[in-house]
Amino acid sequence: MIIKMSLLCVLVKEAHINGPDSNFNTYVVIKIGSVKSTTQAVQGDHPDWNEEFFFEVNELDMGLTIELWNRGMVWDKLLGIHWLPLGNIYRSRATNVYELDNDLRVSLDSELSLKDGKIICTQTPTGHYLTLNIRIDNSVEINRAENLEIQKKLDVLNEILEQQVKLNY
Repeated sequence: MIIKMSLLCVLVKEAHINGPDSNFNTYVVIKIGSVKSTTQAVQGDHPDWNEEFFFEVNELDMGLTIELWNRGMVWDKLLGIHWLPLGNIYRSRATNVYELDNDLRVSLDSELSLKDGKIICTQTPTGHYLTLNIRIDNSVEINRAENLEIQKKLDVLNEILEQQVKLNY
């Protein structure tokens, strides 16, 4: 049995953080549904990650939550959040994910706006920005065994990344 799936490809590039404090130690958290991925923490007010994440998506009526956090001594502080509906993301069949100029500069806000318990948008700009390269690849066709194997590998990679984040904390 062949399964058609969409693959959400996210390259977290860089941020521009406004503020008097240049001692930022920031990381980005990307969430879709109950799945999340986290970049390494990078210091400075213009952090540069260039970290790539992949998510299997079956429902394109969902949204992607992108959060910028500043690592603290005791608590981490949310610097900004952006919600991006999957329907607004470029769809491609390119062989090289980032051949096309899909860079997206998103403004980060400080508040989520909810309706019936679902995120509909973010509001109250913070002045911080993230540059991302995002696309959905609709051309992925795999069989059920390959799908399970890929999911296992993604789970292991996400666990390793989470452990690295905890160790760096």
